[in-house]
Amino acid sequence: GMVENLKSSLWQERVEAMSQIAERAGELFHGSHEREDVKRLLLALAHLPGWTDRNFQVVNKLFEMGTKAAELSPGGDFGPTHASCIVQGAVEKIHELKHREQASTALTAACQRVGPKYVVS
Repeated sequence: GMVENLKSSLWQERVEAMSQIAERAGELFHGSHEREDVKRLLLALAHLPGWTDRNFQVVNKLFEMGTKAAELSPGGDFGPTHASCIVQGAVEKIHELKHREQASTALTAACQRVGPKYVVS
């Protein structure tokens, strides 16, 4: 399943799992009845596969999920905890050219959602 693929030592399987999750997440972010899942998804993905994954495609998919969560989560479903998750990843990866665009986009989306004052502090 997807969880096993996220744990896989083969980067292709991790990328495929992240792509599948991204597709299904679109439904959640567009006002699905499973609002709690929106809150949990980003936090779970930050741990598995996590920001320390060695494959840049996996990490960039994670940034894309963070951007979607910030931009599309309804109402109060995206808050400081989720923004912190994105900030953590961005701080670790934004200096790398292969992550800069995705990390910056996710960070901007988080700032717009919870306010730059929170993110900077």
